[in-house]
Formats: sequence, structure tokens, C-alpha cells
Amino acid sequence: MLRGKPPLLFLRSGILAGQGSFLYAESRNKQNWRDIDMRFLLKILFAPILAALAVVTWFFVFVVSLSSGILCIPAVILGFFGLFIIFVDSVSYGVGLLVIAFLISPYGLPMLATWLLAKLHVLRYAIQDRIYG
Repeated sequence: MLRGKPPLLFLRSGILAGQGSFLYAESRNKQNWRDIDMRFLLKILFAPILAALAVVTWFFVFVVSLSSGILCIPAVILGFFGLFIIFVDSVSYGVGLLVIAFLISPYGLPMLATWLLAKLHVLRYAIQDRIYG
């Protein structure tokens, strides 16, 4: 290598470049700073949305767990009444009570609400990974 002369580089297009590669690196560096600034702005914009989603999902998890715990007792009572009515009175009324008992049991509507809450968690973490990841 010769002293006092800038190094010469061959680019892919076959053009001989010395100081021109510095300008390319500088413009590339500015582009990186714009990307970093845009990601920072997105982080600031989505922080309240993610916080609101977190609070809403925590609240709904509490409500669903409380309601499934409370509705368990009426589901058992309606199930026993449904079985009793099937054998004593009418099959259609008994089946109707059994269906209602299943819907308010932890395997009915609370399970559907839990599935929807899981989808809300997935949405929140997908946004979080996309913006902050």
C-alpha cells in the first residue's frame, strides 16, 4: 500500500471509487438515523395503546375468573334440576335447563370469553414485538 494516498475500492458496478464511498456511507448513516427516529416515534405512539390493552385484558381476566367461579354454583343447581325434570316432567324442559347449565358452567360462555381474551393477549404481544422487538 502506498502512503499518503487514499485506498482505492472497486464497487460492484466496476467504478473505481476512493472518497465517494465515504459519501455513500454518510448518506446510509443518515438513513439509519431516520429509521431510528421513526422507530422511537412509533414506540412513543404505541406505548399508551399497549398500556390500555394491558389494563383492559387484566380487568377482563379478573371479571371472567370471578364470573366463572360465581356461576359454577348455579350451573350445578340448574344441571340437577334439568336431570330431575327430564325424569319427572318433560324431556324438552329438562334438556333446555341442561343447555342453560352448560352455557353458564366454566366450560360454556366463560371458556369462550377466555379464548377471546387469549386472542387479545396475542394481539397485544404481536404489537409489542413488532414495535419494541
